[in-house]
Amino acid sequence: MKNKVVIFCCILFVAFNVNAQCANDSIVYWSESRKLHWNDFQGKIPISYGKDRAGSSLSISPKYNYGDVRVLCYFDIMTSWKRDTSLFLLQHEQLHFDIFELYARKIRKEVSFLTNCKKLNFEKFNNVTDSLFRECGLTNELYDQETSHSLIRVKQIEWEKKIAKDLETLKEYEVDYSDY
Repeated sequence: MKNKVVIFCCILFVAFNVNAQCANDSIVYWSESRKLHWNDFQGKIPISYGKDRAGSSLSISPKYNYGDVRVLCYFDIMTSWKRDTSLFLLQHEQLHFDIFELYARKIRKEVSFLTNCKKLNFEKFNNVTDSLFRECGLTNELYDQETSHSLIRVKQIEWEKKIAKDLETLKEYEVDYSDY
């Protein structure tokens, strides 16, 4: 088993009814202007995480309802935790959140394409989300490895630039979370 400085707790799931969760005050939707703060990490530190410094509970929650699709990206305050409050680690956790938003946009893009081609159905929707969830997990793992969980600043900066560029490329698939 690999030693990790920070464990990234990612919760990927398909939620068919996110309304109850969305009303919860412990949810922070992704926003370009609203960045994470250490006081957003209010969860209890799990015993099983040894010496890890922080854990973000992030979700992409797609909902398919007879062709109507909603894909939300959010952070759960009550299950995210920290031991370390360094600025570099907070920036690292923020970028995990940004990566999740990037993949939410990729899902929205694929769904839009399938909708425009009149090929969207529940099975194709699940195939798209499953595939992009796996890719999102692999991207987050690679990010943690290459940055050594925020400790390799040069790599951290490279990743920040790459994800910012990718988010901008998919800007048209950003949603206004103020409605949720």
